[in-house]
Amino acid sequence: MQASLKGLIQNPNSPEMVHILFEPLELVVNASCDPLTGLPSLAGSVILPLLSPEAVQLLGDCLTSRECEMWMSLGDAWTTSL
Repeated sequence: MQASLKGLIQNPNSPEMVHILFEPLELVVNASCDPLTGLPSLAGSVILPLLSPEAVQLLGDCLTSRECEMWMSLGDAWTTSL
């Protein structure tokens, strides 16, 4: 959805909106980590739906290194497109 709005969002712009959305996502991911491994167990168990190619591109283009590290830790279903 975010990728389809990329050209329409002006305030905040798309990268700012991604950063805003990643703050609560990081809280949820951290709260749901496996206590033994520290890996994102809940988010890592998601296998569908895959993100659109545009969404993956948008995230790849505007995530900070910290956000990107967290995004990649979620697993292939979060970083692979349709």
